Amino acid sequence: MMTDFESAHNNATKLEQAMNRERVNMMNGLKNRSECDWYAIKIKYAGLSAELKKEDDKILAILGELDYKYADITENSNVSVSSASEEQEMNSLYNESIPISEDEFIQRSASRISVKVEPEPTPEPQVTSVPVPVLPKVQPKKRPTTTMIRPKKRPTSDKKVVVSVKYNTGYKYGGKGFDVFTGFKNQSKPIYTATTLYCRETKNRDEKLLKQYLVNHGNFGGKSSTIESISFGNSWNGPVAYVRVRGALKTIKNKMKQLNKKKGAVLSIYERRQYQNNQSKENNVLFVNNFDITDKTVHRRFTNLFLTYGQLVKDIRMGIDSNADPFAIVHFAHLDAARECYNTTVDSADGIRFGGKKLSVKYSTM
Repeated sequence: MMTDFESAHNNATKLEQAMNRERVNMMNGLKNRSECDWYAIKIKYAGLSAELKKEDDKILAILGELDYKYADITENSNVSVSSASEEQEMNSLYNESIPISEDEFIQRSASRISVKVEPEPTPEPQVTSVPVPVLPKVQPKKRPTTTMIRPKKRPTSDKKVVVSVKYNTGYKYGGKGFDVFTGFKNQSKPIYTATTLYCRETKNRDEKLLKQYLVNHGNFGGKSSTIESISFGNSWNGPVAYVRVRGALKTIKNKMKQLNKKKGAVLSIYERRQYQNNQSKENNVLFVNNFDITDKTVHRRFTNLFLTYGQLVKDIRMGIDSNADPFAIVHFAHLDAARECYNTTVDSADGIRFGGKKLSVKYSTM
C-alpha cells in the first residue's frame, strides 16, 4: 500500500511541475505576443490535468482503504505496531514533500530521535463481580465506491440541453463557422431549407394545373412559400405528387391546413426514412442537412444538440449546398460519438429533430 501511495505521490508531483511549466510558457507567450500553437498547448495541458486527476484518485482510493482499516482498529481498541509505523511513515512522506524552514527542520529532526520507554508493570488482576455495560458496536466506515453514471437518453429535439460529455478534449464554444448567416452577403436573414410535401392530388400529372390548384386553394406561392418544383410518382393507393416548397415551416403548415380544410387530407409533409448506407465509410466527421437557419441562436443550439453525443474538435461549420439548402459539418473528437449519432438517425423512426424538422445525418466524404 505504501509503495502505491509513494508512486502516486511522486507522479502527482511531477505532473504538477509539468503543468507549472506549461502555464509559464503560456504567460511568456502572452507577454511576448509570440505566435504559438495554442490548440496544441491547450490539449497538452488538458492531458496533464487528466493524468493528475488519475493520480489524485489513486491517493483518495488508498486513503479510503486506510479509513476502512483504521475503523476496524477503532472497534477492537488495539493499534498494531505495523499499522502505527505505516501511518507514521506515510505522514513523514507527506510532510517531507512540503518545503519547511530551518527551525522547523531542526525541530522535526529532534522529534525523530527514538526514546525507549519501559512498560509499566501490569498489576495482578483482582477477580470481582461487576455488571458489564453493553457498549454500542462501532460500525466500520464503508469503503468509498466509484459509481458509474449512466448517460441520459439522447434528446431528439432542438431544446437547449447542458450535459457532461464522456471525453473532454478541452473544446469550448467559440461561435465560429456561422458566417453563412452573419456574414456581409446574408446579413443575418433567415435561410430556409426546401420542404417536400406529399400531395394526393395530381391533376392528371399536369404540373401547371397542380401548381395553380395549390395557389388557389392553399395560397401557396410568393416569397413566403415558393413552389420550386413538382414531380410525380406512385404509391400503394394511386398516383401522388411531390411538391418542393421553400419557406418558413410554420407558414407552410398554415397553408397546408388551409387547403386541407377545403379539400380534405390532400397535403402532408414528406419525410424520407434514413437507412444504413453500407458504402459509406465510418469517420469522425458527419454531414448534416434538412434544417433552417432562422436566427443568431441557431448555431449555439445546434452545437448543444450534438454535444449530447460526445465532445467536438472544433465549432460546427455551416454552409449552403448547390440546392441552396443549409448544411453543417460536425467534427467529433471520437469515432464512437459520431457512430452513435449516425445510428440514432438510422435506428429511430423519429431520428434527430431540430426546429421541427428531421435531420439527415451522413458520414462526411469531404
